[in-house]
Amino acid sequence: RQLLIRSPRTASGANLLVLIASGVFLSAWTTSWIGIHAIFGAFAFGLIMPREARERLHRRVATPLSGIVTLLLPVFFIVTGLSVDVGLLGLGGLAALGLILLVAVVGKYAGTVLPARMSGMSWRDAGAFGTLMNTRGLTEIVILSIGRELGVIDQEMFTMMVLMALVTTAMAGPLLHWLGVTRPPAPVLASVPD
Repeated sequence: RQLLIRSPRTASGANLLVLIASGVFLSAWTTSWIGIHAIFGAFAFGLIMPREARERLHRRVATPLSGIVTLLLPVFFIVTGLSVDVGLLGLGGLAALGLILLVAVVGKYAGTVLPARMSGMSWRDAGAFGTLMNTRGLTEIVILSIGRELGVIDQEMFTMMVLMALVTTAMAGPLLHWLGVTRPPAPVLASVPD
């Protein structure tokens, strides 16, 4: 933290990236060494990053790295998708998946819509809020991957939970459209030469 604060304002993005990457890897290795998953070390390193240098770090490190993130994030989803085995689910698995979806949607939706209504939101706005809160994403898939890696959940449960995350996230667009919060995208007309 002190190195980043004291680094000159003219420090190149490459030098800052090396410093940050070294800290992330060292923190990840330390938490792994003490028996905690490496991702928590990287998270802890993010917590101690200096807030004073936030703008400079964003401009010099985060913005140039956005292209790499754009490349690696789909790779993560591809690897996760390849480890999902829908063939493991028999009729019992499909019934369990249906129950998981029901509990996930009703729990998150009701847990958001009812308090939103009690605080004065309209039904439409509360429904939109509940729909957005019902989505799951990258964080859940990372946690599920860690759980499977550590043996906390088996392959069948991993498959059902990833499918639940995908279905609840995919529901958001159509539900928001149905609630009248978003408009469908305008059709793209290809220009045809005369």
